[in-house]
Amino acid sequence: MSDSDNDDDFNEDERDEETEEERERREDEEQIEDYIAHNPLVKVGGDTYDRRTVTEIKVRGGVTEIEHETFECCIKLSSIKLPSTLLSIGHSAFAR
Repeated sequence: MSDSDNDDDFNEDERDEETEEERERREDEEQIEDYIAHNPLVKVGGDTYDRRTVTEIKVRGGVTEIEHETFECCIKLSSIKLPSTLLSIGHSAFAR
């Protein structure tokens, strides 16, 4: 067996591991989506989003509270849609 044959085997194993990681990530995402679908979200808290890239916020119906500083420093934010169910917005929730 040549060295190149061994390299091919290693590369195939490495690809299988990546596929396994992708599968696990997909299953995790499906579990999160299922949890959200069956457990209503009522509060949004800080450090939930990558603040450098958020351009639009749509808070879905059923949410009653946005905690303080949740969307602070979202410098690219240009659009916010809030539901009628919202009862409380914490201080500096949307501060720049």
